[in-house]
Amino acid sequence: MAYFISQKMKFEREKMGLTIREFGSKIEKSHVAVLNYESGKYEPDLETIEKIALVLNLSFKDLVMEKNKMTTNEQYQLTLNQEVMKEYAATVLAELSKYLIKHDIEAENDPLQVLFMELSAVKNQQIFNTKTNQELDKIQGYLDGIKRFVSTLSDLPINEVA
Repeated sequence: MAYFISQKMKFEREKMGLTIREFGSKIEKSHVAVLNYESGKYEPDLETIEKIALVLNLSFKDLVMEKNKMTTNEQYQLTLNQEVMKEYAATVLAELSKYLIKHDIEAENDPLQVLFMELSAVKNQQIFNTKTNQELDKIQGYLDGIKRFVSTLSDLPINEVA
């Protein structure tokens, strides 16, 4: 038994810049149906999930999850923890951004700019794609390390950083 991952559909639709009406048109469903899918009120049938996957350039498996893997409470906790982790990642990203601006670091190949891009990907993709709280714990460890690193950089005198 499997269920549809409505948050994934909404995230990917928004990432593509599609409105609910535009997306509904592409999958041949009304905007009301799309709203119901995204809210979790209704689950699309298999044919519709295939259309959704095609439009969003995802696999069928990206949009469904085994029901027995997580209880509703566990899924809620995971979603809540993902949101908290995204906020934490945004905070770390902001600290790194302030450092880059303060030290006028703009070169795309600069290691700190590369770290900034990597951290942006973590915030915008990896956290959302986690399937367990254990995966989120690993990401938190990564973010904690970056936060300590940026904090250490910020404490160094400018001539030692260069």
